[in-house]
Amino acid sequence: MSKRPSFQFYPADWSANPNLKRCSFAEKGIWLEVMCLLHDQPEYGVLRWTLQEIATAVKCRPADLRSLQRKGVLKGDDETLADPFIYTPRSGRKDGPPVTLVPVQAGPIWFSSRMVKDEYVRGLRAEGGGSNETQKAPPEGSPNTAPKGGIGEAFGPRGSSSSSSASALKGSEDKSSGGLAAVDDLDGTAWATARTVLVDQGGMSREDAGKFFGKLLATHRLEARDMLSSLAQAVVSRTEDPRSYLTKGAQAIAKRRTPTNVQPLRQGFV
Repeated sequence: MSKRPSFQFYPADWSANPNLKRCSFAEKGIWLEVMCLLHDQPEYGVLRWTLQEIATAVKCRPADLRSLQRKGVLKGDDETLADPFIYTPRSGRKDGPPVTLVPVQAGPIWFSSRMVKDEYVRGLRAEGGGSNETQKAPPEGSPNTAPKGGIGEAFGPRGSSSSSSASALKGSEDKSSGGLAAVDDLDGTAWATARTVLVDQGGMSREDAGKFFGKLLATHRLEARDMLSSLAQAVVSRTEDPRSYLTKGAQAIAKRRTPTNVQPLRQGFV
């Protein structure tokens, strides 16, 4: 597929985006250069380069890119992406099932959430002829969606109340028992619920909550959906120490999956 010669630019979104308002004129110029790199990638909106390589390419300092990361404009990590990018489509006044567009994974990976989301929506419209309302980009300010930001930038999914998370979690579990919910739907629900529990009940920031949950899954080699039951119990019990609660739940799940009758491999066996 040939590369597109241009990308859409929304002046109103760029001017109104609060994350970009925190950036200096120099940082905004750097971000434009980074977006040009992201636009030219085979994996649209995603760079699998180190931060140093990106800085060299756009002729800035790595510290400048770190500043864009801290301000929520550039997303990603050189080592491990612990906070996935989950997009929730919206049709009318109803949210569709959340979709994990950039999952937890090893780095380096840097991306623009807006560009990734726009490419996903563009692909859906191409497949469906643009007639499906669920393929429309969500309006800014809609609950549990990725609000519009400056081109190539979005905030990510917003947290919801514990009661709404519990209802969403129960709905996903009901669907999964009948084979109606996709894996991404369950993972998205688990991530949203984990953030709500860790932020509302545990007092963590959303960033720290995402890192904690991502590290917990990676440590015990679990998928987010594996934690659905523990998350539901944490919501219902309103535990004041959700980190310990979820850690014990993950340990229990991992232990059940570890066979006890397997003999260790002999040294030198390949």
